[in-house]
Amino acid sequence: MNQLEQREGHYMGNQCRLKRDQARVLSHLRRAQGGFTLIELLITSAILGIFAVLVAPSINMLGALTTANNNQKQLVNNRLVATALLLWAKNNTALGQLPAPYSGSGYNSTIYNTGDTSASGLALQQFLQQQGLSLSEVNDDNFAAHRVRVFQKVAGLTESIPIYVQSGPLVTLTYDFGVIYQTACAINSSCNTATIPGDSAALSSSNYTTWSVSGTDMSPAFVSTLPLQEAMLDLTVQRLNTIRDKTVVYYNAQRLGAAPNDTTNWFPAPTGSGTANLSGASAATNQFCYDGWYQLNAANVNILPQVGLGQSEFSVTAWGGRIEYCRDYDLTLAGAGVAPHYAAVRINQSVSTGSAPDSSVAGNNVFISF
Repeated sequence: MNQLEQREGHYMGNQCRLKRDQARVLSHLRRAQGGFTLIELLITSAILGIFAVLVAPSINMLGALTTANNNQKQLVNNRLVATALLLWAKNNTALGQLPAPYSGSGYNSTIYNTGDTSASGLALQQFLQQQGLSLSEVNDDNFAAHRVRVFQKVAGLTESIPIYVQSGPLVTLTYDFGVIYQTACAINSSCNTATIPGDSAALSSSNYTTWSVSGTDMSPAFVSTLPLQEAMLDLTVQRLNTIRDKTVVYYNAQRLGAAPNDTTNWFPAPTGSGTANLSGASAATNQFCYDGWYQLNAANVNILPQVGLGQSEFSVTAWGGRIEYCRDYDLTLAGAGVAPHYAAVRINQSVSTGSAPDSSVAGNNVFISF
């Protein structure tokens, strides 16, 4: 074969290959313009399905983790609110009571009034901020929907305990119990129009021991003033014991300076100007006292200064209830001034109400004799 024939053969071969390549390109273009083939669609669907199976648990886990984190954040905030309320009760009320739930400015049964500029209102704001709370996160969660936070309280619960915890006459402590929890109710939603927003039941004296959140409500934090009342009782007992001890020391000091057979009652009597002489009372009708039940906080009753105690501190209980003193106390009714001599103090048995001793009904009082 000569060179011309070889060149012609190569040319013809190249032309054939070119036509085949053109045919492939045109075929590919026709398929592209006509969409995916069935096989391609099936393969793609299978890949997407496998991907969804692999990713779904992660998505669910992420959602659950987000919910759990929010629940935990609200629980922390609710506990901080509870701490602030208890501090307010301790420092801003004479009887150690929780504030009333606030309703107003679009809220129902929430924590505090942002517009309250009284000393009490400002004190509550301060205690909330001291816990690290932003005031914008107190009455609601401060998210876009502003889902409201609820505070419920039941007052007037009572507990009877021995005055010395393990022994002694019973005293009655009155205390408050409350709960703070987060709802799913946006501030402008219909579920916020109720007296108590959300799904949970009203807190009451009959259900407070078993109460729990319901529905979409979450993260409850409970607060009780009973520990505060017990601490105030402990302080009151310390005052009563100090009065007893100091008065006995005073009595013994006076007795040691007297003659061996001297039967004088050396328990201190009030010597203040204008003090009424209450001796000579009938112990049978005067709750076993042959003398007066002197009001230790009265300006002219100087019993406490005589024994070396401050009148403003030791004349009242931790709740401000009056402490009264008898210098001739005798359960045997042997007679006025008859040795051996005893003295006593009395307080109201319902000590946490801050009430004065009941001069008519002895059963309403607690007596500490010495």
